[in-house]
Amino acid sequence: MHPLPVADFNSEPGPIVSLTDNVAFNDLSTYPAQWFWDFGDNSMDSIQYPTHVYSDTGTYIVTLIVISQYGCVDTVRHPIEIK
Repeated sequence: MHPLPVADFNSEPGPIVSLTDNVAFNDLSTYPAQWFWDFGDNSMDSIQYPTHVYSDTGTYIVTLIVISQYGCVDTVRHPIEIK
């Protein structure tokens, strides 16, 4: 039996961000081997610690999907508000 991945992240600054801020997403997952980020504005990335600048105000749902080396998957979603 292999350990299951647990997806988690936070953002800096966050969860309320200025439109001009470069948001750094910090992976806090356990047992990940791959990362798939969806920033909620039709932008994506697949690195462990991405940064992103939003082009419009609003609330976005950021999704992180992690996959372990054994192919097990976990997903987490957190809102981020751009003012």
